[in-house]
Order: sequence, then structure tokens, then C-alpha cells
Amino acid sequence: MEDNRIYTTEKLTHFIGADKVIEAMGCKHTIPTERYAYPYLIFGTVGDKYYAEIWQNGMDWQNNYWIIEETVEYGTKVTPLIMFEDSSEEQKFNKWYFIELLKAICWCRRDKIWLKHNDFGVYGDTVLPFLKIGQKELINYYPDFHWFIFKHASQPRVDFLLNLNFVPRRKV
Repeated sequence: MEDNRIYTTEKLTHFIGADKVIEAMGCKHTIPTERYAYPYLIFGTVGDKYYAEIWQNGMDWQNNYWIIEETVEYGTKVTPLIMFEDSSEEQKFNKWYFIELLKAICWCRRDKIWLKHNDFGVYGDTVLPFLKIGQKELINYYPDFHWFIFKHASQPRVDFLLNLNFVPRRKV
């Protein structure tokens, strides 16, 4: 059953001052930024054992996305999640599929940290089969990232960097 507590940015953030933390983390990770970060997607309910917000940041020509997670066990953590080479690459991404991919990442992450059911939910059939590892040369100063491709019959190929710590995987 799909979680009906997933919202886009018309909802307020739970993380006060997150834009400043993302700005500082951008400097630490050498991720370029020239504008204020803002919440893009909210996943879960504040107070649950897993709650996350995806924030958008970056340059006029290149967006990046950050995940802020709050868990009972680990507290609050801010991590770079997705980076695009340039805005033209991101614009090829159908917005519905992009949001579904973000929700799938959060769903699987919640399962990994809290529920531990090894469950991809509806995303195992709808979004995740179209996420493939890319062959582009890796960028040495982003060791936690790898190139990924998302494409299928109605979605043109999109190349982007995805943080390997957030790639949905099944336990064997």
C-alpha cells in the first residue's frame, strides 16, 4: 500500500535552518551552489522512526538534491543525494518519474533503517526496474556517487549522479 503521507513543497519543513546546513555541507563536499536550498519533497510523518525531506539546491545550470533524514537511532543527517551534469539533462526527466524515484529511494531507505522487510513496495515494479548503473567515467572528488541512467519507452534516457548509499538494493 502506498504511503499517502508524501507531500510536495506546499508543506512546511520540519528542519529549521536546513538551508544553512546544506550550504555548509555543499562547501564540505565541494558541491556547487549559488542559491538558497528549499524543500522539494517530504516523506513520512515527523516523530516516526524514519522521516525524510528532499531539498533542491545548486546552480542556475545544474541542480542537486539533498536528503535530510531523521531517525530514532541516528538522529538528523544531511547528505547529498542526486546531482545532474547540467539543467538540460534534468529537464529530460519526466517530473512524475523523478518524484516517484525520490519516493522509491525514501521508501527503501525507511525499510532498510526501520522496518527491515526488504520491501520495495510498488516501486519494485513501477520505477526501480528502469534505474540502471551508468558507464560514464566517475568523478574522483565525489567518491560516494556513481553515474546512473533512468529510461524506458516513454522516458528518454537521463544520466545523473546518485549517492551509492541510497541506491535501493535487495538483501540476498
